[in-house]
Amino acid sequence: MQIFINDVSYRRNMINELKQKAQFDPLTNLNNRYGAELKLRFWLDNQIPFALLLVDLDKFKPINDIYGHNAGDEMLKHIAANLKECVRNDDLVARWGGDEFIVAVPHIAKDGLQKIASHLVAKTAMPMPYEKDNQSLELKVSASIGIACYPDHAETLHELIEKADNAMYSVKLATKNDFAFYHL
Repeated sequence: MQIFINDVSYRRNMINELKQKAQFDPLTNLNNRYGAELKLRFWLDNQIPFALLLVDLDKFKPINDIYGHNAGDEMLKHIAANLKECVRNDDLVARWGGDEFIVAVPHIAKDGLQKIASHLVAKTAMPMPYEKDNQSLELKVSASIGIACYPDHAETLHELIEKADNAMYSVKLATKNDFAFYHL
């Protein structure tokens, strides 16, 4: 009689590593678009009301162009850390792509949401210390944030993102460094 023992720990570790790579942005260690969509779809499927804040950085491109991609990467990590400080542990902060982030907050009243959005705007505008060529610099961006709420503004994730995007572009055209709610 032969007994076979199969150590599955290597396989389990590889699966966990692949899940990590599939759902998280390697630069910021935030959820990536795929990881964010999984959580948002879970909330939608379970009819959990939430606010979706689409955060687009203002004045990010000049940092990459003038100081290089390392500076841009450091700024994205700086912004990711600042965004996470503004929300609760169960809220979602994700890098949506490029210099766009998503913050999603379930079960929140409008006044609480306004406080979070104001805090996000303020934290995003905080300068980041940066050293280049033995020179101490402070690099700064701001954020334009569009807000849409499920189920008030949309029933699907695609529609919700589109509405938050519309609200965000209204901020970009008006003032930048601010937030706006989607209006029907």
